[in-house]
Amino acid sequence: MEKRIVFVESIKVKVPEDYNHKERLKEFNQKYRQEFSFYDDLITDKNQRKVSYEFKPEEECIAKLYTIKHSISSEDLISFLEKQKNVIFPAGHGLTVLYENERKRLPQGLIVSFDRKENLWVHPGGSHGVAVLKNQGSSSEFFLGFFEDPWNVNTSIIGFYKNN
Repeated sequence: MEKRIVFVESIKVKVPEDYNHKERLKEFNQKYRQEFSFYDDLITDKNQRKVSYEFKPEEECIAKLYTIKHSISSEDLISFLEKQKNVIFPAGHGLTVLYENERKRLPQGLIVSFDRKENLWVHPGGSHGVAVLKNQGSSSEFFLGFFEDPWNVNTSIIGFYKNN
């Protein structure tokens, strides 16, 4: 395995039965925003409408958590994930489902859910937005990080996999 990335654990995730991809981020915002000390207003269904993989209601998948041990680019992380069998890229939608299912099991610090660069929202300055949950217990944040910036040591990466 890539020396810069270390597997931590697998978490079985079930998509809510009322999941609606087209309005998921709005519904998540309405339901959970008050739990975050910061919630990025750029995380909207309009800005995140194009994703590589759209969850279906009641679908089950596996979320594998990895920790970064050495600074690494988004391109290298995508390449690592694409080599894994049955990988899917639900982008920020995946973070919302994982948060709703297993927020108490999530590691402290930055947790990132990727999609391919061409599907990410582009900031007016040209940077591509990647969904990031900064888990700090009682004062967590949900925001868009920059695909173009390297990811640092101890950042957690989530790979989602079809449960076949």
